Amino acid sequence: MSKQFKYIFIIIFLLFIIFEFLYLYIVPKLINSNINDIIKIFENKSNVVLNYDKFNFKTKFDFSCSFSIDNLNIKTKQNINILNFEQTNFEFYPLKLIFKTLDLKLLYIKNLNLNVSRDKDGIFNFINIAFKPINLKIKYDNINVNLLKYDIKFNDEFYNNKICFKGNKFVINNYKSQALKVKIDGDLNINNQNTIFDFEFASNLPLKKYLNDEKFVFNGYIKNFDTKDLVKYLPKYPIY
Repeated sequence: MSKQFKYIFIIIFLLFIIFEFLYLYIVPKLINSNINDIIKIFENKSNVVLNYDKFNFKTKFDFSCSFSIDNLNIKTKQNINILNFEQTNFEFYPLKLIFKTLDLKLLYIKNLNLNVSRDKDGIFNFINIAFKPINLKIKYDNINVNLLKYDIKFNDEFYNNKICFKGNKFVINNYKSQALKVKIDGDLNINNQNTIFDFEFASNLPLKKYLNDEKFVFNGYIKNFDTKDLVKYLPKYPIY
């Protein structure tokens, strides 16, 4: 091995050690110590006010990161409740966002209450600019979503719909050779038409390709379900 190659290897190794040290120790300290200032910047650029009891940001050796929040409450500056929950833990790989990829590792939320509205111009009540979807590729290799008790209300004047979605569990994770497994129960009310459901399914993605596949698994029931008002909300991402 030439001396030049050894020097290059040593430099790369040292740079990696420095980066890992900064990522694992310095970045969390900076974010945790300045979270209130970060929140103020967000509040100044939006129409919301945030309050919480506890916040903690961590980074990990696999270059993922996580943050946990207890008793988060978000209101508009007109004192209208938007979001509150008892506890959450969110983990993902931030460096992959550079390549417009969201690699979700974990999302846990307990006792979620969400109240969202959108006016005829497409303006949501929680922000002062029109909502523009971010074009992200979503990876499901490590997905683990656990939502315990949720009550979601969406008053949408843009599509002229009133939607209420509530239940006790909403779980998404990997399953054998399939891309994901979903367990969900509750009821969905759209413009006073109520759908009751309690089911689980496992499938590869996109769903429209594998719904009739012999490996597609479905157990449970869905009663009184009409898709006509929901089709326009289906994501552009390759889950469907």
